[in-house]
Amino acid sequence: MFAKLLPREEQYFSLFAQMTSYINDAAKTLVEMLSHHDGDYQEYVQRIKGIEHACDDLTHTVSTRLNQSFITPFDREDIYMMSKALDDIVVTCSRQYGIKGQRPRLESWMPKLGW
Repeated sequence: MFAKLLPREEQYFSLFAQMTSYINDAAKTLVEMLSHHDGDYQEYVQRIKGIEHACDDLTHTVSTRLNQSFITPFDREDIYMMSKALDDIVVTCSRQYGIKGQRPRLESWMPKLGW
């Protein structure tokens, strides 16, 4: 009965869904960049960096809500680790453009992303 009186934070799932959407956007942009052969990647780099910053903001939102929530849908540490892991995927996509001479390596993991 007492548990019904306490607020329960359920918005973590929608934040995770938004983060996975950012992962998809970053991966698609990276694939577009890799298929663009003229060497001018600046537009793609800016798009991926924008996605990375948006995902960073969501990660910060998750951390802030964790600090403010009394009851969470599952363990706080797991929520934090999930948001960090999702953010790390976007960070990995954003760092790939700086690797010179690694195109075959990058293209080898494109099928793993479904492209």
